[in-house]
Amino acid sequence: MTEQERQKIKADLIEFGFWGVSEPGDPTTDIRDAWKLNDRLQAKLAKSVYLISEIASDHSLICDVVIFHKYQIHKLVTADNYPEAISLAALALPEFLRRRPECAADSP
Repeated sequence: MTEQERQKIKADLIEFGFWGVSEPGDPTTDIRDAWKLNDRLQAKLAKSVYLISEIASDHSLICDVVIFHKYQIHKLVTADNYPEAISLAALALPEFLRRRPECAADSP
């Protein structure tokens, strides 16, 4: 991912309310900031829905972010590393929740 792409993603995270305008750090590059972002994404999901990141294979650092819900696995994104994957997952989550509102934290 290029620096320009990272800056665009960070701007989108701010626009979608996942990251503060004046909040220090960068979840697209820093693992601790990515963990913080992960916690914010999990808070958007119902208690029985889990956001999981996993290494795609034993021979790679490529990371998948998936959602587990009622014995189903929904892959959100794949990226070169965890910070990039969780940042892209944040951008994909609103559309996922629009299609699957039962997975949202505020669903009945």
